[in-house]
Amino acid sequence: TIARTHEGMEGIIQNNQNGFLINSKDEILPILKSLAQNTSLKKEIIKNTLLNIKNFNKNSVIKKYIDIIFQICKTRYHQK
Repeated sequence: TIARTHEGMEGIIQNNQNGFLINSKDEILPILKSLAQNTSLKKEIIKNTLLNIKNFNKNSVIKKYIDIIFQICKTRYHQK
């Protein structure tokens, strides 16, 4: 995955680990060339992407929301 920085992808893509964050379109071609020439880099990016996807499945997202709601309720309850 290649995405522009400052578009909300920083929490999903770890640069050079499971994708690439770029500042300008001029950075795309060198990244694609690097991936085409470096099979081990391409495999590593794919492996890390597949591992990272697990953080965004339905059950993981629901659990994160429940944890956040629980923390909000806990904080508000203890403030009174």
